[in-house]
Amino acid sequence: MSDRPATSYVNAPDGVSLCFQVAGEGDLELVWVPSISYPFDLLWDEPGFVRLAKRLAAFARVLWPEMRGIGASGGRYLDNFDTVCFDGDLTALADAAGFDRFVLVGCGLWGWTRNRSSS
Repeated sequence: MSDRPATSYVNAPDGVSLCFQVAGEGDLELVWVPSISYPFDLLWDEPGFVRLAKRLAAFARVLWPEMRGIGASGGRYLDNFDTVCFDGDLTALADAAGFDRFVLVGCGLWGWTRNRSSS
């Protein structure tokens, strides 16, 4: 994975354009919801992120989404905190990436939000 993965786009259920990247070729499907949302253009310039991405891609197909209002994704950032909106976005992203059953990694606030909504 020497080059950045291609950026793709999908429309959320409400029509907002979301961008994402998929890297790796393992059997495990992993969706990484970042704790701090940065545009891809900045993340792939960060050596620590590149090391993490390469390690994960060694054993999994990883979906890297840009959440609403970040980078090339449209919409309002605050809509990410609406559970219905977030779940719809996540479903659209996973479907566009061809993910059927996946591991959801939510860090920081995103991990807490997902955990609270499922209880």
